[in-house]
Amino acid sequence: IIANTWRVAVEHDPRFILPAFLVLITAGMTGFYMSRMWFMTFAGKPKTEVAAHVHEQTPWIPIPLLVLIPMSLGGIVFASMKVTKYLGYNGKQLDMNLLDGFLYEMDHIFVNPGAGYLLVLTYIAILLSLVVGPMVAMALHGGALDEGQKAKPWIQPFINLSERVNARRHFDNSGLADSALATALEERLYFDAWYDAACEKLVAGFSNLAATFDRRVVDGTIKNIESGSQATSSQLRRLTTGSARDYIMMVALGTLLIAVILWGVA
Repeated sequence: IIANTWRVAVEHDPRFILPAFLVLITAGMTGFYMSRMWFMTFAGKPKTEVAAHVHEQTPWIPIPLLVLIPMSLGGIVFASMKVTKYLGYNGKQLDMNLLDGFLYEMDHIFVNPGAGYLLVLTYIAILLSLVVGPMVAMALHGGALDEGQKAKPWIQPFINLSERVNARRHFDNSGLADSALATALEERLYFDAWYDAACEKLVAGFSNLAATFDRRVVDGTIKNIESGSQATSSQLRRLTTGSARDYIMMVALGTLLIAVILWGVA
């Protein structure tokens, strides 16, 4: 990824030079945050009172790590075994044996034949990810284990190195941790706040508009129908007196009127 990004920036489009630098810096950031996670967990004194009393309850806890190690290292072996043949890649390494394929991959990684700047970028990326990033993590979170704690023999050299680096290069980052930048990063650059504010204003504005429409249009129409019905009912109520004599007279007059109309038609 780094090589292809820089190849595009150098040989094709200089506008990609900023993304190329960002990709290169990401290599160092990857080495830093992965090392930081490890040293915060396994090196130095316990960071909290709870962590001081946490112990492995079962030997099965390291099993996932032991499974991931050969899977991670197996990528080189798979490449040497010409796995790309089954992925549709037509390259010269398809005719190589396992050893030649392994040497080809190592040459491609560490020698990087082609443009000279790609070789320089290769070792800059290795320096950032394997040296600079972990050293910064050691300076921040490294240190000797608590009294009475012991590391495995193959881990102890890393603990000792982190102790020396932390003792010589330790720096107080509390000022940076309490800075406005740290607060902004903790708040996800305030994206959530802006999103909530935008949604709140949008929803509130739409709600106010809907309330106005409901009050002036829907309620107004219903109230007009109601008032019209009441006015019509009031006019019709004047025709009703509650007297049976009046109703009989109206029926008689109506019958007489119908008879006259029918007689005139006939």
